[in-house]
Amino acid sequence: MIELREIDWSNLGEILDLKVEKSQEDYILPNAVFIAQAYVNLRMNYPDVVFGIYNDNRAIGFTKIVLVPQNAKPYYFDHSVYMIDAFMIDSRFQKKGFGRQVFEKIMMYIRSQPFGPADGIRLLCSVMNKEGQRFFESFGFMESGRYDNMTKNYIVYSFSMHEK
Repeated sequence: MIELREIDWSNLGEILDLKVEKSQEDYILPNAVFIAQAYVNLRMNYPDVVFGIYNDNRAIGFTKIVLVPQNAKPYYFDHSVYMIDAFMIDSRFQKKGFGRQVFEKIMMYIRSQPFGPADGIRLLCSVMNKEGQRFFESFGFMESGRYDNMTKNYIVYSFSMHEK
C-alpha cells in the first residue's frame, strides 16, 4: 500500500539513501538538497512538507511540496500555487507502476489544500527529461513557461486546482 510519510529522525537516513537512475541525475537534485531547501522555506514562512514515499513499509521515493505565495522568490508566479518541488522514485523501484500510484496520492493530498487555498499546482521538469514531460502531461499538466537557473533549463508545468 502506497503511503506518504513525513520525514523525521526515524526515516531520514533511508530517504537520503534513495537515488534515481544514473541517466536521471541531471534532472533532479539529491534528496538532501530538497530537505535543506525545505528548512529555508519554513524559515521564510512558506508552508513546506517533505515526504518519504513508502510501499508496504519500504521507502521507495521522495517528494517535496511547498505553497509558493504569489510573486514570491525565486519563482515570482502570478498567483499562489502548490509546487511539487521534488518527486522521485528510487532506481530499484522504477518501471513497476509505483510512479503513477504515488503521483495520484500526491495530487489527492494537494487537492485537500493542506496549507490553505491556492489557484493551482506547478512543477518544473528538465527540458531534457522527455519521459518526465510525458508523465506529467498524462496527469493533465500543461506547459506554461520556462524557468532557467544558472545551469539548468526547465519547463514550468501548471495544473488548475479548479479541474477534476
